[in-house]
This record gives sequence, structure tokens and C-alpha cells, in this order.
Amino acid sequence: MEYVINPTVPESLIDADTIFHINPSGRFVIGGPHGDAGLTGRKIIIDTYGGWGAHGGGAFSGKDNTKVDRSAAYAARWAAKSLVANGFATRALVQVSYAIGVVQPLSMFVDTYGSARFGFSDEQLCEIVKRNFDFRPGCIQRDLDLKRPQFTQLAAYGHFGREDVKPAWEVVKDLSHEVPAEKLTGKILGMGNPLLDMSNTVDTALLTEYGLEANNAILCEDKHKPLFETLDKQAGTQYIPGGATQNSIRVAQWFLKKEKKTDLSFASYMGCVGNDAYSEKMKAVCKSEGVNATYLEDAATPTGTCATLIKAPNIFLHHLRREMFSTIHLISSQPASPLLYLPVLSNLITGNNRSLVANLSAANNYKYEHLKANYGVLETASLVYSAGFFITVCSDAMYDAAAHCLANNKLYCLNLSAPFIMEVPPFWEVVSKLIPKVDYLFGNETEAATFAKVSGWGEGLSVEKIACKMSMLPSEKSKSRTVVITQGADATVVGKDGKAVMYPILPLKKEEIVDTNGAGDAYVGGFLAKLVQGCSVEQCTTAGAAAAKVIVQQNGCTFP
Repeated sequence: MEYVINPTVPESLIDADTIFHINPSGRFVIGGPHGDAGLTGRKIIIDTYGGWGAHGGGAFSGKDNTKVDRSAAYAARWAAKSLVANGFATRALVQVSYAIGVVQPLSMFVDTYGSARFGFSDEQLCEIVKRNFDFRPGCIQRDLDLKRPQFTQLAAYGHFGREDVKPAWEVVKDLSHEVPAEKLTGKILGMGNPLLDMSNTVDTALLTEYGLEANNAILCEDKHKPLFETLDKQAGTQYIPGGATQNSIRVAQWFLKKEKKTDLSFASYMGCVGNDAYSEKMKAVCKSEGVNATYLEDAATPTGTCATLIKAPNIFLHHLRREMFSTIHLISSQPASPLLYLPVLSNLITGNNRSLVANLSAANNYKYEHLKANYGVLETASLVYSAGFFITVCSDAMYDAAAHCLANNKLYCLNLSAPFIMEVPPFWEVVSKLIPKVDYLFGNETEAATFAKVSGWGEGLSVEKIACKMSMLPSEKSKSRTVVITQGADATVVGKDGKAVMYPILPLKKEEIVDTNGAGDAYVGGFLAKLVQGCSVEQCTTAGAAAAKVIVQQNGCTFP
């Protein structure tokens, strides 16, 4: 009274009925939460994430939707949330300014606080916002349906982040953009167990000669070794770089190369091979396809190979011919030590039957020192992918790559690969340590069920429920984990933030299917090709399905 009211308010305005309401805090603070202590002030705190965001929440107070104070604030929120949700950054501020009587904004500014991904600058992201959002006041009203009665529901608890109301500006928009090919060079890195597929035709006489049975899988013995020399000499034998991770990386490279219409190398790969003719064949194919294969060479151990002999026409389904043979000694009654010298996995198929002969080799011998010596490849990448099979070989390299991605705002992707990866305690321990650093987790319905069982969630859970629970496991990342579960011919399940969405695969006639073995690897490859460009999950799943559709119409993981 003495210092503020009496000197300020004229005596003529004060009588016996005058009541003064004094700030109970005992002090006056201009602006901020202390000044806006009412309903508007509380909403400001909510809408600015506790005062962190540079946003004038008071713009909503007393403003209708024709005023850009309110409408443009909603539009800026829509744009900023979409930038983050599309993977362009982990934080984003979109700022826009207007002048009275001018329909277009005078300026627009994007600040990602250094969290921009995929080589984009804040200025380039601003251009993406301008291309995808119309900030003219009338267009904002139209696009966000601001004339619809909805503001009573927003009168409390804030305007942003509302899942109960879900206003239009909270619905993520897929941002159309074209990532220049040169910005994607070397941005995908795969780390796994390389095998060389050897593909040709065979008749039952060859099976009889080597004592092999149709529809059977065995480990290679000395008597089988001449078989591989026969394949080498046989006309028409195809040599195809294989192994689950390498398949996915090759598909991602093929997909991007085709999409961008360029011969640039978008994908790199690390693994261990021998110093022999098989590794030279693998290197030659990878080089011709544009994959930067940075192999560790083990001169003492032969290259792992996978010989596939097919009698066309042939439709076959199998999932054994992958990197899981790198740990077959764990589930075999035969001693492990001799397997270290057996380099070949042979898949002989007659009609609709198959005979598998497995040899293990250099793929098991990758060393962490190789990653440290070639760390520049990892530093160039913005996305790193490994199949779970690599856990059996070099978990230290996986730990390092995952930690690097966490520290440098990159994407780390992991595939569960096979049930035994979760059933064998030492491997499950590695999976458990990696999960908090994983941005995208891949698997199929069988692997998902095993994950649920080992996690103690019980048996019989739906794939959708499992994907949701996996997405909500503790994470060290600023962005929530995405879980992608394929189901063969059925729809793919994507879990995120505790919710599941189904994405269909692309239909294919039965007679068009040649080899489904690489379908899962191809799906991941197509998915990664879009993911590295910051595309939406829907776009990534569409690309994955398209890639798988192409590969299942080929013999092995080859391209038309």
C-alpha cells in the first residue's frame, strides 16, 4: 500500500468499499510463470515443457483461430513434431513471424539444437518444412480444421501433447523430401558373418554319391569336401555374397542405387573371410554392386560359403541357410573344434527337396581390433545394423557400435535372427545389454514368441502384444524404440510407444515364388534403405515388402 498503491492510485478513486487484492507471494515478479499464475500460466508451463521451449503460450489467451498468435503456434507445433517423428532430429523448434496484411510469413526459422540427422542442416530442414506445410493463415485454418468446435477441451491441461483429445496438430505428417544421393554415401553400415552362396542345379545322383538325404541338414565331413570342388568346376555356378546381415546390406545398396539412379556406394559391410578364391569372388560381387566390403582376412581359415543347388522349376521354403550355422556346434552333438576348419554350407536341392551340408569357417573369427582399425567407416555411417548371429562372434564390436550411435545421435538396428540367440544365456545377456541402445528391433513371429518367453512374459501372447511390450522396454535413446515383426505371408506388425500397427505385405502368386530363404533379409534391406533417408515407418515397411517381393522371385539373394 505504502510503496505501490498509495503513490499510484488517486485518492478520488478510493472509498470505503474499495478492496485491494494483494499478491500473496509478498513480492512482484514481471512475466514468466510467477506472473502468469492462473490457468493460462499453468498451460504455458505444460506447452513449453516446463518452461524449456521458446514459446509464448500466452498467445492462446483470448485469441481466436483467425489470429496467427494461435493458429500459427499450432502449425509450428505440427511442423516441429513432424520433423522429429520423421527422424530428421531429436529436438526441433519452428519459429515463424508475420506482419499485418501480409498473407505469407515474413520469416521462418528451424533450430534443432544440434540434433539434426542424415547430414541435413537446420536451413535445409527449414526448406523441407516450407515444402510440406502451408503457413498462410487461411490454409492453417483449413489444414488443422480450426473452425471445428474443440477449444473447450483444450481449456485445461495444455494444447500440445494431448493424446486424449488428439487435435490435428498432434497428428504426425509424413514429410516428402528428396535426400541427395551424395548425402547418403556410406551412411549404412552392416556388421555380420559373411558367407559365399554357391548356386547351381543338381540331380539325385549327386546326393547319392555323397551319401546325402533329401530334406536333411548335416555337418560337413571329410567325404563331403570334394563336393565343393565339383561345384566350382560345374558350369553355371553362381557366386553370391550371403549371410543374413550381408544380404540385407546388399539389398539396401541395390534399392538405393536403383532409386537414386547412381553408382554411388551407400552401404558398407564388415565381417571376417579367408584369404582365398572364395573371398575374392565375394569381394568382386560386392564391388560390382557398390557395397564397400571392408573384410577382416584370416589367412589361416577358409571363407565361409553356402552352396545352393537347385533343379528348376522349384519352390522351396527354408530358413537354415543363414549365419546361424556359425554357432551350429552349440546345438550339435558333434564336438565343436573340428568345425573351425570347415568352411562351407552346402544346400543341395532336388525338385522340392533339399539337403544341407554345413561347414564353419572364417566368419566366426571377426576381431574387435578390425573395427577399431577401420573406425572411419563407422564414423561415416548414420545407421548401423547387425543380425543377432553376430553376437556369437564379436559382441564387443556390437557394444562399441551401439555406444557410438547413442553418443552421436545415430540409429542402431538389431535383428533377433533366431530363437537360440535368446535361449542361450550368454547370448541373451548380450541382447539384454544392447536393447536399451536399439532404435529399431527386427524379428519374426517365432523369434518374438521366444523373446516373450525368455523375458518372463509368458506364452501364447499375440505378436501385437509382444511388439508393444518390446517397444516399451527401457531405452537410453531420446526417441522411443520401434519394433518390426514380420510374419511371412501375413501382415508385418510394428510396435511403438506401446501401440501396434499392421502393415500388409505385397501379394504374389504361388507360381511366381522361387526362393523365400532371403525374404526376411530383403525386407530389412528395403526398410533400411528408406529409414536412412528419414522416411516414415509406413514408407519403410512398403519398401521392405517391395524388396522382399523382388528377391523371392530370384534364386538366392540376387537382383533382376
